[in-house]
Amino acid sequence: MSVQHSTAEPQSQNGDMAEVSHVPAGTNRVSCDGGGGALGHPQIWLTLTAAPTGATQAICPYCSHRFISE
Repeated sequence: MSVQHSTAEPQSQNGDMAEVSHVPAGTNRVSCDGGGGALGHPQIWLTLTAAPTGATQAICPYCSHRFISE
């Protein structure tokens, strides 16, 4: 699966930044290991769910990386 990485976008009001990846339409599961090799986190699988915007998304509980499918 090819994932397109975009620039970081604000995640919260206090200025925390989180990376956003756009995944192909129809994707329902993605994996996240935090990137950075040994500096990442354990690999986990996330299921994309419907977001209020109409797109499907998943947010990693370890690193707040957002995966969005439109």
